[in-house]
Amino acid sequence: MKVESVLIYLLGLQVVLSRMRHSPVLSFIMYRKPPCKDEGDICIDIYKCPYFVMLMNVVQKTNPHFVITEMRAHQCGFIDDRPKMCCTPIKNETEKEETLSVDNENQDVLPFNSCGNVRMHSRIIYGEKPILGEFPWMAMLFYTTSKGPEFLCGGSLISEKYVLTAAHCINGNILGVRVGEYNIYTNKDCEPHSSVCAPPYQDFYIDTIIIHPRYNRRSQAHDIAIIRMSQPANLTDYVSPICLPFSNTTYPEAGIMTVAGWGMTEKGYRSPILKKADIPLVPLETCRRIFHNYAVLLDSHMCAGGERKDSCNGDSGGPLFWISVEDGRAKYVQAGIVSFGAKNCGSFGLPGIYTKVQPYVNWIIDQVEP
Repeated sequence: MKVESVLIYLLGLQVVLSRMRHSPVLSFIMYRKPPCKDEGDICIDIYKCPYFVMLMNVVQKTNPHFVITEMRAHQCGFIDDRPKMCCTPIKNETEKEETLSVDNENQDVLPFNSCGNVRMHSRIIYGEKPILGEFPWMAMLFYTTSKGPEFLCGGSLISEKYVLTAAHCINGNILGVRVGEYNIYTNKDCEPHSSVCAPPYQDFYIDTIIIHPRYNRRSQAHDIAIIRMSQPANLTDYVSPICLPFSNTTYPEAGIMTVAGWGMTEKGYRSPILKKADIPLVPLETCRRIFHNYAVLLDSHMCAGGERKDSCNGDSGGPLFWISVEDGRAKYVQAGIVSFGAKNCGSFGLPGIYTKVQPYVNWIIDQVEP
């Protein structure tokens, strides 16, 4: 079915369109729909709005109900026989990265010198499962659902009190944060064929959520949020924060990075065990060409993957990271936050899109409190 036919079918407009040609009254009524309510939205041809172009070309194949809901909620008129939608116009943003500084009154809240510890044998095993305690900053966000509490997003511990995640992971059903988890099916996580076990996981309710003020849910621009937990985590070898890319960090433009989480596997189910994937960075300009019909990528986005290994549903909000050597110490540094990508995760030639952390470091430092 062609996109045009799908569009008309999804909106349920076949009868309306046929009647409009013969009924100026009905035409007048249709154009008198309420104006766009969201600040900054304009009413334009659906084909000129990247968000709805993406819905029609990508999302409708797998989630037509969502597409129907979005289109009906934002339809604001017609141009000829095509609907117009309330659309957030894409600004020609070429965001310059802030001059990063740790000269900030809040800087001591984040662990500059004790974050991102690399275990000596961390990089010896290259399988899809990290070893127990290899990535001790991994966090899980759990939500209230009809099935009870479920883990639906990820995050990264950046201090004993704060977790970094994606803004799109924040909704009214979010319940809390878990750190120190490895296998959600076991009460006690132990290394195979060993008596070495991790302490029990730690669960926390949420004290405060801070979403970036420029976050746009349609374009996924500035897809970043900070969660302050109800209590500080008990830091151990299995629960400790990752480093952020501060001013003395050399940010790589190419190479391999690691993404980890409990998201969807290639077998179609969420993994109960923490998984990792080493994926290549992809130049942002390359991704802009790949996704030009579906999304506008800003300088605060970054791309990685596209070679079968990928992040997927349930990994959202989790970290993309690499090992950096600074002042003679190797440490893990977070480069990105899992934001969005192709519906079919791991599709060859379709990298995942991440929020680039570095432009937001000063904003993060400004939000945190002792």
